[in-house]
Amino acid sequence: MGCQGQWWWMNGEGGGDDKKIIDSKNAAKNSEKGPIYVAEPVQLNEGGSMPLQWKNVYFMPSSQDVNVSHTDIFFTIVESAKHGDIRIDDVVTSSFTYAQLLARRVIYKHDGSESREDRLSFQIEFAVKHKEFAAAESKTYTLRIIINGVNDAPELIKRSKDEKLLIASRGSRVITNEIIVLTDADDRPDKVKVQVVEAIGVHIEVHGQKVNEFSHKQLIEEMVSLVDEGTDLGNGRIRLIARDGESRSGVVILETQSTKVDVKLVHNTGLKLLHHSNSLITNRNLSFEASIKDMIVSYRIVDMPDTGVVECLQENEDKFSMCTSFTQSQVNEEQVRFRHTSQSSSPSDMFSFQVEAGEFASMVHVFRIDFIPMNIKVFTREPFVLNGTEIMSISRQNLFSWTFPKSYSAHNLVYHIDEPPKLGTLSRKLAAGKQRRIGVSSNFTQQDIDETSISYKLHYQQYSIVNDFFVFRVVSPAVSSPLLRFDIVYVPKESSIRLVNKTIVVKEGEIASITSDFLSLSTPDDSNFIFRVVSPTLHGQIRLQIGEVLKKDSNFTSDDISKHRLSYSHSGDETRTDECRLLAISRQNPMRQVPLTLSFSIILLNDNAPKLAQNVTVYMVERGERVLHPFLLPWIDEDVDASALLFDFIQNKDAAILSTVSPYLPLTSFTQHDIDEGKVMIRHLGHHQEFYIGYTVSDGAHRVKGKMHILAAKPDVWIEKSEIVMICGAHFPQTIRLSSNNLTVLTNLDVRLEDIIYTNNSSRFSVGSQRKSAKGFSQKDIENESVWYSVPNENAVEKLKVAVADRILEVELRVRCENSRDSFTYQKHRMLRVPVGGDVLIDKNLLEIAMIDAEPPIIYQVVKHPNFGYLSLDYEKSYSSRVSRFTDRDISSGSVQYVHNNADKSNDSIDFQVQIISRNLSFHLKLDIDVFQRNITISTSLFSVPAGGRAPITSNFLRITTSENEEAVITVVSPPTSGWITTDSHNVTSISSIATFTTRMIENGQVWFVSDGSQGNDSIGVQACVQDQCTGTHLMQITVTRVNEKGPVMIRNEVLRVTGNKALITNSHLDVEDTDTPTNSIIYIIAQPSNGRVVKTGHVEEVINNFTQFDIDQSNVAFLATNRSNPFGGFSFHVTDGKHKIGPEWFSTELSSSSNILEANGRLVASPSSATVIGTELLRANMPGTRPDEIVFNILKPARYGEVLVDGIKNTVFTQLQINRRQVVYSTVGFSDQNEWSRRDSFSFRVHKNNSAQYLNTNEKFRITTTYAALSDKVLSKYVSTRPLIVSRGGSASFNQSHLDVSALADAVDKEATDSLSDSLIFHVYAARESTRRASRIRISVDIQIKNPPDPDVQVILFPDSVSILNSGFTPLLADMLMTRHKTVPPQSIVYSTQQRGANGVSIRKGDDEVDRFSQQEINDGKISLWHTANRHQPAATWHDVIVLDIEGHTRSLIIDIRPLDLMLKNHSTIWYPQGKTYVVLNSEHLGAFSMGNRSSLKYKITSGPENGTFYWVAGEKEAKEFSQQDIDVGRVLYAQLNMHSYQDRFDFVVENDSRDVLRNSSELRVRALVTVQPVIVEADTATPLTTSQINASILNHASPRFFLTSPLRFGKLTFDPNTNYSTYYFTYTDIQKGIVYYKAFSTDEEVHEVVQLEVRADNVQPARFTLPITILRADSETYDSVPPEEQGIPSNGDPNTPKFSIFGENSLPVVILGAIVAATIFVLICRRCGDGKKKNKTRTPINAKLDSPTRLPPSPSESIDHEKPPDLLGTTVFASVRQAEDRMTMKSFNKPPKPESSSSRKPPNPRRQNVSSLDYAGISSDTPPAMRLFEQVAQTQPTNHYWV
Repeated sequence: MGCQGQWWWMNGEGGGDDKKIIDSKNAAKNSEKGPIYVAEPVQLNEGGSMPLQWKNVYFMPSSQDVNVSHTDIFFTIVESAKHGDIRIDDVVTSSFTYAQLLARRVIYKHDGSESREDRLSFQIEFAVKHKEFAAAESKTYTLRIIINGVNDAPELIKRSKDEKLLIASRGSRVITNEIIVLTDADDRPDKVKVQVVEAIGVHIEVHGQKVNEFSHKQLIEEMVSLVDEGTDLGNGRIRLIARDGESRSGVVILETQSTKVDVKLVHNTGLKLLHHSNSLITNRNLSFEASIKDMIVSYRIVDMPDTGVVECLQENEDKFSMCTSFTQSQVNEEQVRFRHTSQSSSPSDMFSFQVEAGEFASMVHVFRIDFIPMNIKVFTREPFVLNGTEIMSISRQNLFSWTFPKSYSAHNLVYHIDEPPKLGTLSRKLAAGKQRRIGVSSNFTQQDIDETSISYKLHYQQYSIVNDFFVFRVVSPAVSSPLLRFDIVYVPKESSIRLVNKTIVVKEGEIASITSDFLSLSTPDDSNFIFRVVSPTLHGQIRLQIGEVLKKDSNFTSDDISKHRLSYSHSGDETRTDECRLLAISRQNPMRQVPLTLSFSIILLNDNAPKLAQNVTVYMVERGERVLHPFLLPWIDEDVDASALLFDFIQNKDAAILSTVSPYLPLTSFTQHDIDEGKVMIRHLGHHQEFYIGYTVSDGAHRVKGKMHILAAKPDVWIEKSEIVMICGAHFPQTIRLSSNNLTVLTNLDVRLEDIIYTNNSSRFSVGSQRKSAKGFSQKDIENESVWYSVPNENAVEKLKVAVADRILEVELRVRCENSRDSFTYQKHRMLRVPVGGDVLIDKNLLEIAMIDAEPPIIYQVVKHPNFGYLSLDYEKSYSSRVSRFTDRDISSGSVQYVHNNADKSNDSIDFQVQIISRNLSFHLKLDIDVFQRNITISTSLFSVPAGGRAPITSNFLRITTSENEEAVITVVSPPTSGWITTDSHNVTSISSIATFTTRMIENGQVWFVSDGSQGNDSIGVQACVQDQCTGTHLMQITVTRVNEKGPVMIRNEVLRVTGNKALITNSHLDVEDTDTPTNSIIYIIAQPSNGRVVKTGHVEEVINNFTQFDIDQSNVAFLATNRSNPFGGFSFHVTDGKHKIGPEWFSTELSSSSNILEANGRLVASPSSATVIGTELLRANMPGTRPDEIVFNILKPARYGEVLVDGIKNTVFTQLQINRRQVVYSTVGFSDQNEWSRRDSFSFRVHKNNSAQYLNTNEKFRITTTYAALSDKVLSKYVSTRPLIVSRGGSASFNQSHLDVSALADAVDKEATDSLSDSLIFHVYAARESTRRASRIRISVDIQIKNPPDPDVQVILFPDSVSILNSGFTPLLADMLMTRHKTVPPQSIVYSTQQRGANGVSIRKGDDEVDRFSQQEINDGKISLWHTANRHQPAATWHDVIVLDIEGHTRSLIIDIRPLDLMLKNHSTIWYPQGKTYVVLNSEHLGAFSMGNRSSLKYKITSGPENGTFYWVAGEKEAKEFSQQDIDVGRVLYAQLNMHSYQDRFDFVVENDSRDVLRNSSELRVRALVTVQPVIVEADTATPLTTSQINASILNHASPRFFLTSPLRFGKLTFDPNTNYSTYYFTYTDIQKGIVYYKAFSTDEEVHEVVQLEVRADNVQPARFTLPITILRADSETYDSVPPEEQGIPSNGDPNTPKFSIFGENSLPVVILGAIVAATIFVLICRRCGDGKKKNKTRTPINAKLDSPTRLPPSPSESIDHEKPPDLLGTTVFASVRQAEDRMTMKSFNKPPKPESSSSRKPPNPRRQNVSSLDYAGISSDTPPAMRLFEQVAQTQPTNHYWV
């Protein structure tokens, strides 16, 4: 019959046109006749099922010899149906046989979508091979499916999980998709209507009009409002139903309740910035939102940051200044920033703040600031060698620096020279070809090195290999490197002068021979030179063998050197180096002269014995102690390298040497270090008052004996010396240096020299090298000779007071003059200022002898040479000579100068012996040398400016300091590329940059940087000059902050298959895209994972809580599985870019069998007509112990639109090694052109081991997507042509098709571009929590018709943004508000027409008549006005109206603000106050009535007072029962809570005005819990611990916080042990911190949401309630097609000979009898246990009695939780009440308790709960749970009378 039916259909008998058309199509597709024919399409109704029949697909072979069974014809689906699936026995399948099709078992089931056509593609396989079947097996057949539409009933669902919608009293709330969701798949939105079935206390309004029906379109456009009618109960109820004309939905009930005023956290992500920079705090970092719109939210900083300051940009100010409070609007306008000011490099900082809105004050929040650490690495890849040249440029290979993790550009890396080279000069190449020297504190950049602008040049030609260096540090905008050294090597040419000049090593005081090994000079044609001594050695002598000492201008020859006649004799002083400057002159050519320096290195010896600097008597108190300080044992050792002196004391009966460290042991031997550290003391034993102690001092080589003179007496302080001796006849005033010979005070008290303090009232004393005037100094300063005194005359007397311990002594310092001829110290203070590395002339003003009769000659003999320089005396003006003696004539002639030749900035000094021959007078003179840095210094800081904005360049960013505080001129060497430096920041039309400015202009705020709008980093190169001295170029980095407008979008969230214990999380599993944020700033914040942990790949032992997209891209994140018993796991996460945040999302993981060898099988994305490599990231197999070349991939079904090439040759077999080597390619070259944007392809394969016929896995499919979006840059030019857009600075240009032409690409994808004046808006409607899931969106398109105005000459000049009108009043429309002009048409011909009238009573009138058309002339004449007419049915909460006008083709909307006139309660919200606070001051946000007239005339009367508290006047001691709106506005009324066991209260009131209008209403007062919560995400059938990040009660931590469950749980339970059935309704914060409180989710098939209501109680505070949202995700579970045992190589169980396993075995009778005995025993034990339990329950104390005990009730709070605030009047006021006994008082509860569980399902709790000390109630810690839940025991509070205490 089947064959006859097929044949009958083929002949077309009874066949329709449809069938013929289908036949023709199939014939066109299948040019060859085959045994398989696709005939009629499958037809079925929407959402229905239909079996495939023979008339859809039938088999008819052409040959008669074909004998094939229907079960041997296999159908394989290669492209599934898009809107349904194929099932066999209600199981989805991808293959079936022809026999199953004929048996009508193959069923197509539609998914119910609004699709009208579907199709599926399949291929055929025959078990029997026949030549006729070969062509059919290579084809792909397509079966059409036609779906008949069925009208679906509309579906109306309440989406909000809240029991009641919060709505303001007499206010309205827009009904959005967050409240109800209406869907109708087959009807337009304007056809589906929603009808109000019942409304109590609320009604529906559309456009301000009360309606009983609205459309789906109005609901989508959010035009439907739910309005509260202001009933006394404050609750409302409405029932809705949806209809589409044929069917209807179910009834949805919405309940409403009054709302509250609150401030919630939106963003507090913290800030990240570099050190020594600043960054703006934007609303992406910090944002709080008030529940009342336009309410000012302010921040008050309570704890300032440690390393920086918070600055604000105040009004009418152009610069940031420090602030301690700011508003949210300032944050939104980017007027708040944090600036790092500390020199330290701490990793983080923070500041604490409170959020305030009206009377609301939040808990203390913390804003965290993280600093980005920076590092600098300096590379010297090649040594810097001058090979036979005197000048060479430093290249990138010689010196290269790099910063990380942030890489700065080359011009931002500055090399700061700390010590320049000695033998040469660094220089920079300038633009004009000149060279500028780089000295100390000069700079150059990495860019200069890259451009080879930095070069090194020797001072003079060297004739031997010499080494030079310079010391530098690299300075970046964020961090500086330590001091580094750059080595320079010079190698002379072979043909040049050959010089051997080595340093000669000699021991201290000995003689060394100077041979040719140390000094030799020769040329290719000359080796005989004469060496002239230019500057002799200072610490020794160079001698010839004949005994001649070589002095200045002495000579020796090369023969003297070669014949060993020359030697060096060291003088024996303690110097390490010496040198002699020589000039070598050739005998053959006297013009050939070579300057050189002969250096000597001295090996110091320990040749000097220790000696006592001065004899000191140790004064001490009788039977007392005194620490032996260095001034009491003043031993010195002139040897520089000697070890510390060792003291050995002989025991004495009069005194003992002890240690100052407990236990004060006796000492006989100690070192100089012990004395310096104060570890040695002497104790008088009382036998004699004056005695000596012998001791020895040793330096390791010498031992010297000494005696300590000790004098013991009663405590005393006395003056030893107080006199200044001057030379008579000297000039006054004179400044002299004081020494211990002038002023000394001695004492026998145990004090140090710095403890002897002198004070004076004169200004003649100065201290320190800078000679700062001081009123006090110490004896230590005098010993160090750092005190100067200005002597006024010869007989001056200065009175001082000296304080020693608790004693004060008066001292008179007298000046005396004498004509002494003995040597003494001339004490006048001399100061010579010299720059680092420079020289200065010593003139007569410095060394002038202030004597009346001092006549020349005066001889100056250097006694002590300077440490960091030398004195030079220039005789011949050609060579300078180091001198030790000169006269006053040399000073007068300007021949004496001091040369500083060291990079050290320490001060120096010279001691002279001055001889005045005329007076036969000799004295000492000391010349102090002040070494200063002459160079100008520039310091820059990171400068930040918003894109397109402006900011002043202040001294905070560019600071110039000079040594003399002079004004510096700053030159812009490198101008910015993203803006201008200007002095006129307001004129942006003709802006231009300035080239120079001064430091005074910076101080006056006249220099600005204006951004041109481009984003990124920039820099300015500046140079500061004072007169002819300039600095190097310094860079000031500019950060142009870009606007983070776009948020992250989740583009991939795939299941992670974990093989083994570890799997990498790559971007093929998790990928987020953010076009304006780098990947290292896209942060994933994860919660505690389930069944595993997330780690970094290099630190698997460290668990991480956040990572970035960059970490994922680099494969640095891994998931470690910890629970092998549960294959499913994952974690919830949020994604943020610093401003925007998405989530929470769930990332799923699944444990895969270790036998799965295929590790990667991804999708290949290729471009048309190209070849794309299949890499290991897409296809990878791994077998333990198998090489990659042994893993073979065998293609079973090739790709349709391309081919697989292996090494360029088409092949169906390839190995893993070829994939690793990127030799496997998918190619579409040569195939048909792709005329669609994307096309899918695939090939199936199997994997097996080489030389093995057994496959290791089932059939796998490798998927391929070919899309034009993957075109490479090389091929893209074939489809898209571009041309640069040229525009001048500040100008504009047209961007058209000539610049971007994509017509070729449009032709390739067969799409035509159409020009239309129409547009459209496309909206995606989705749930807020699913914002990143693109598949869960409704796409809605709104057409926009754009019409050109008929007359382009019509110009709308003035049109107001909004117009204000009084309720029931009017306002005129005048020409200064509304003005339209035309070039030729008069005003009376310009007509306005109304397109949309006002919906809230506003109309346009001309006189008393309402008009729809009026002219401009009528507006000019003042005839047109706006009128408002109040509607009785219109609520008072409507404040706006809109009128749409058409002005000669131009459409404009006029917005009207309606000001109220009658009495209304504009603000009415729940009154919240924080937990721990006993009162709250009312404000206008709590109660805000409005009416015309004075605010004091609005009176509130309390009709039903609160039960748990009372209203009081703030300034008085009376109860407030009646008050005005003005009292509320200024904060005169407060509510005081008296019952501290209640968490909420309420009261009723009436408000009336002068017109006797009355409103009745009620308000609630609630305690806000000091607990912060975060949502919890948990997977079904799993348990997750509640952590402190989800319930944070750290503020109450000192008050033992505890939590009670106050509502029943629907989808889970709280428990201490997730492995038991026991539930808990009480836990403590300590339990949360320990992580032992779990939420166990029940099983669910869909995502559900649980809201847990908890009550928190703590010591000394009232209770409060809060909610914890929990999301339960559906558990992931997938079924896999089982592999037939035959393919796995496992024998089938179908063999009857295979033995089967039996539980009991053959002899099961004994086992059954034993099981029965055990069951009976257990039953008897259970019965006896139950009987004992009943007896015990009779004697158990009820838990109610325990809970009613007065001691268990928390006491009233004695102080506020916010103990950091200072106490005020309200905080210190005590509110009390006279009430009944505490044991009768109970707590009020406003919520229904949860239903108790049955006792049969309850199990004992975990025994470890017995050890928790935070439980406050009896019975909880027992092994059995309480009989009742605790929240069911809360009762009603009795009314009481309140009194003021």
